[in-house]
Amino acid sequence: MREKVKIWDFVLIAILVALCLSVWFLPKEQGNTVSISVDGTVVAVKNLDQDAVVDLSDGTQVLVENRTVRVVHSTCPDHLCEQMGKISACGQVILCVPNRISVEIRGEGVDGLVG
Repeated sequence: MREKVKIWDFVLIAILVALCLSVWFLPKEQGNTVSISVDGTVVAVKNLDQDAVVDLSDGTQVLVENRTVRVVHSTCPDHLCEQMGKISACGQVILCVPNRISVEIRGEGVDGLVG
């Protein structure tokens, strides 16, 4: 037997969609530093207020510019880390799995992923 869709079903769906979208558009905490790790070991921590180029031992280059961070050159075969673009908000991460590189924006106080 098929039951008819009631108006309250649409209202409930609209409320759930609105809640999901509101989380997406919440303001994100700006990060203060970028932490660059290779194979789980932190190799560099840079302030986002100062532009810098970080050259890693495998030839990968990470660019800190205008409070954003991106991978400009990588030695991995598919270059997905370069295609991830710029990150600037606390908790955002760029990963290069073949080279075991992690680039993470960090902030002060409360973790950006939690609150």
